[in-house]
Amino acid sequence: MRATATAYRVGMVSILTAGMLVGCGGPVTSPTYRNPDARSFAQSAMAGGPMLVVIQGQPFAGDQERTQQAVLAAMARAVSWTGTPRLTVDAAEAPTSSLYVVMTFNTGAIDANVQCTVPPAGGGPEEDGSVTVAASFCGSRELISNTYGRIAGVDGADDPAFARLIGQVTTDLFPPPGWLRPGIGIGVGIGSGGWSGGGGGIGIGF
Repeated sequence: MRATATAYRVGMVSILTAGMLVGCGGPVTSPTYRNPDARSFAQSAMAGGPMLVVIQGQPFAGDQERTQQAVLAAMARAVSWTGTPRLTVDAAEAPTSSLYVVMTFNTGAIDANVQCTVPPAGGGPEEDGSVTVAASFCGSRELISNTYGRIAGVDGADDPAFARLIGQVTTDLFPPPGWLRPGIGIGVGIGSGGWSGGGGGIGIGF
């Protein structure tokens, strides 16, 4: 399946988001390619049966199945916009749909287009509990949406911080309808006056 809708580069928005998240110690994600129709593609796939999630790497020591369950649970909560949030890590349970998600943990930079062909492997646990993930939503081995995420000091698959990372990554892969379509603007500003005595602003328009 070839995704024909326009996908938007969102580097500046990613930088702004990452800056705010670093300040509060939460997960940091950096979407690099987002298709505005990714959510409708995924909803159609899940309506027909579980959508496959390929999990690569082992970010935590111990039972890999627990990590897989934690990933699926966090993703399902994040796709609350559909009445059929059905996901599986078992290819035998997935229907014939060509749509799938690949998440590769604790490895270096990955070409998202290559990730959609599934070969990238992934790494093992980090001593400080850091977790990084490269995530791609793919259709027929072609990229639809992609993001990268990281968080530090995670205690394990059941740590709520890990769930927040996966939830945010999932939201990146499936942006709301109309996200950054032409005519939509994003602005960040600080008004003059008050204790600051000054003002400034950042604006992004399409």
